[in-house]
Amino acid sequence: MKLATPIYAFLVRLVKREACPIRLSRSFCTGVMIAFCPLVGLHTLLAYIISRLWNLNLGVIFITCLAINNPWTAFGIYFLDYQIGCFVSDKVLHINLERYNPGWMVSVNQWLAGYIGVPTISLWAFFIGGGLLACSISVMLYPIMRYIFNRIIEHLRHLDAQ
Repeated sequence: MKLATPIYAFLVRLVKREACPIRLSRSFCTGVMIAFCPLVGLHTLLAYIISRLWNLNLGVIFITCLAINNPWTAFGIYFLDYQIGCFVSDKVLHINLERYNPGWMVSVNQWLAGYIGVPTISLWAFFIGGGLLACSISVMLYPIMRYIFNRIIEHLRHLDAQ
């Protein structure tokens, strides 16, 4: 219970400082998009650049991104990215993306085959699945988060007025 109080106070301060549900929702959904983005290791840089380009709340983007994609969830997210990319390329588009792997993926695939028994991994399936997952989840969440942030801001204003 002691940990929840400072986290709650920090989130309340963050929402009070912003006070614009549209910007908060866009920042949150951008954080979701970055969290599911298949560009491993570039999430912090992406968050900073996108927040500056689109004038979004960097704190909300970072919190959202790190809450979703962290060391405990990263493997599951990247596995899901890859599975969605394989499904779309194989079952929907009927394209074997392994043929389009860059040359250096041959050595990566040989290394992976020796350690985990997977014969080949398609780099493009990983990127396609990650992009589709990132865009679809963030677009679906936008109206929900806009409603939630509207309610939170109204509630905080009501508490401040009392």
